[in-house]
Amino acid sequence: MRFLISSLVLCLALSASAQKVKLIYATSQSWSGGVAGHHGTNYNIRIQCNDTNMVPDTLWIAGNYYPVNIAKGDTVAIIHDRKHNTITYNLYAGDSWNDLAYGNNPDDLVGQNSDSKNKKPVKSYDGAALVTYQYKGIQQSFLVKAFRYLEPLNYP
Repeated sequence: MRFLISSLVLCLALSASAQKVKLIYATSQSWSGGVAGHHGTNYNIRIQCNDTNMVPDTLWIAGNYYPVNIAKGDTVAIIHDRKHNTITYNLYAGDSWNDLAYGNNPDDLVGQNSDSKNKKPVKSYDGAALVTYQYKGIQQSFLVKAFRYLEPLNYP
């Protein structure tokens, strides 16, 4: 009986202290213009968690690697809700192509360095994106199943 009660207490303590990540929204918006032959896609993912120890570090979108660099004082990327004891992260990423310079090859992303092409996700995923984060020193991940596609932007 003592074992059963101690097991139950342990399970309740672990579930109460576990961090929960919730997707608020994930959008994708293609754009074109500004310079002839220039186009791309902007991604915006907003997640919320109940533990300030969670720190997002990487986005994987369509197999592409996007490092997440958030400064501690960044009030746009990090929103603290002290009333509800939650933290919200706004994660931004984007791709751009210049058809005139690279011949419309999707592997020729402007701004992608060669090191990012050699990186692989920590695990295979079946969805639109994978957010990896550190939680108490352990690498974990959160799956974004689908993006909500916004109307394309066409710059003059």
